[in-house]
Amino acid sequence: MIAPDPLVRDPLARLAATASRLARDGALLRVAGTVAAVTPTAYRVRGLAAFSRLGDCVGLAGDPSGRPHGAVVRIAPAGVPVQPVAAG
Repeated sequence: MIAPDPLVRDPLARLAATASRLARDGALLRVAGTVAAVTPTAYRVRGLAAFSRLGDCVGLAGDPSGRPHGAVVRIAPAGVPVQPVAAG
């Protein structure tokens, strides 16, 4: 939960400040999974199937750039296949 700014007393101003902070910090929701397999053309991520849609962007933890590393190409219970995207 995001703590409200104690210095902002007006409820609308507090909401605007919180929304601004959330937008600055990145996505409102992040779902994590585990890379289970890697091939030359794709990698499989466990734990995303219930939350993913075709074409969703996938990033990898530890990359400070925040850029997407791949896109979901299929939904499978054993793991979501992700096709890497070209850097650039």
